[in-house]
Amino acid sequence: TLMQDHSTLSLFLMKMMGSRMLEMENRLEALVFKDSRTRIIEFIRDLAQKKGQRVGYETLVRKFLTHQEIANLTATSRQTVTTVLNDLRNKNILTFNRRRLLVRDMKLLEQEAGQVA
Repeated sequence: TLMQDHSTLSLFLMKMMGSRMLEMENRLEALVFKDSRTRIIEFIRDLAQKKGQRVGYETLVRKFLTHQEIANLTATSRQTVTTVLNDLRNKNILTFNRRRLLVRDMKLLEQEAGQVA
């Protein structure tokens, strides 16, 4: 079979499936055990780490999601997402508009997630 003949491909696919399963377990755990604020902050942190581009000490995420999309992905309401993002903006931890998100201080964002958990 294809998997037996190409061990490199097989290993790659196994790693990818394992990574996806771990990610899904983490998301399920967050939905069950964490409050909405923590879920939103951790989602923003993960998004910045995976899709962001370092610009000096800051992290830029282009093509930022809408508040409703974030709410859908974190099982919260759009209003809650807006409240949390505005709070983080007021604390100068991040800035955002319709097209981009700029995490000004990743360590402060991590601390915000840790304070609520």
